Amino acid sequence: YALVHGRPGKVNHFQGLMVDWAYRIHWRSMFGYNLIRALGPTTSAKSTVNRQLAFIFALPHFYRDAVETANTHSYAAPFVPQDGANIELHRAHIPDNERQNFGATEALRILLRNRIPPEWIDHAYPYGVAYLDQHFFGQSQLIDTFTDIDDERIARLHQYGTPPAIAAWDGWREITTDERYMIYAQHSEDDFFERPPAEHNGFYYPIGADVLRERLWNRAYPSPQSPHLAQEAENTTNVVVSTSSSTVPITTAPPPSTNLEVLSPELQDTSRVPSPFLESTNVEHDVEMTPLPESVNPTHQSTKSLP
Repeated sequence: YALVHGRPGKVNHFQGLMVDWAYRIHWRSMFGYNLIRALGPTTSAKSTVNRQLAFIFALPHFYRDAVETANTHSYAAPFVPQDGANIELHRAHIPDNERQNFGATEALRILLRNRIPPEWIDHAYPYGVAYLDQHFFGQSQLIDTFTDIDDERIARLHQYGTPPAIAAWDGWREITTDERYMIYAQHSEDDFFERPPAEHNGFYYPIGADVLRERLWNRAYPSPQSPHLAQEAENTTNVVVSTSSSTVPITTAPPPSTNLEVLSPELQDTSRVPSPFLESTNVEHDVEMTPLPESVNPTHQSTKSLP
C-alpha cells in the first residue's frame, strides 16, 4: 500500500520512506514510519509529534544520551527497554490546544515511558534522514529548523558514526509483479488526464547509491563540496527514468565541507516531570494532557536547539 498509494510524489505520500528508482522501499525507513504511527496521536497535533520524533530518529546517539541521563538522575527504577515477543505501546494523546507546547522534551518522554529500546531508534535512523531530505526537496516554512537539525546530525555522525541496523530488519524490499502493474496503471491514468506522474513531484534515490551518506541529497549546502564527497559523486551513476509521458532525471545537490563543530547537548532530568500523557492502546478513554511545570527547561542545551 505504501508503495502504490503512498510513495514519494503522491498526494498523500508517506513522509520518511526511502524509495529508489527500482521502486524498492528501505526496510529501516518503513520501520521508523510504523513506529511513529504507533506512538503518535490521532489529533491535529499528529504532524507536530511526528516531526519531533523524526528529529530524534535523525540524530545519532541522541536517544541513548537521554536514556543515560534518565538512569543517572532518576530516583525511580532505572530504564529497562521492552523485550520479548509481546510489546505494549501507548499512543500519545495531545489535545489540539496543547500542540504548540510539544517539543523535544515531550517526544523523548514518549519514547522513555514506552521503554523503547535504543536499538530501535538506531534502526529507525534512515527514516529521520529521509524525513529531512524530503523537506529540503520541497517547500517548507520550517526550513531553518530542518537546517539546524541537519547540521547537528552531521556533527553527531562525526562523533558517534552511523547508527547500526538490526540485521534481521535491514535491506530493501523488492517490488512485486502485481505492484509494478498497478504503478503502470497509475501512469496510464496520469497520461489520460494529462497530469504529471508522482515521480515528477517526489524524490527517489538512485539505484545502488549510498542512501545513508553524510550529506543529504536535496539540501543545497553553502560550502564547496569536500574531496571525499566529490569522489562519491563521480562514482554515482546518473539515472533517468522514462514513463509513457515524460523523462525524469535524477540530480543531487552539492554537499559542503565537513568542518563543523561537534555539539554536546546536555539533557535535563526527565524523571521528575509528569508523564507525557500517553494513551494506552488497551484503554478506550482518553487521558487529558496536564501542562508541564514552568520550571522545566528544554532538554536540549546546545548551540543548535531542537524546536
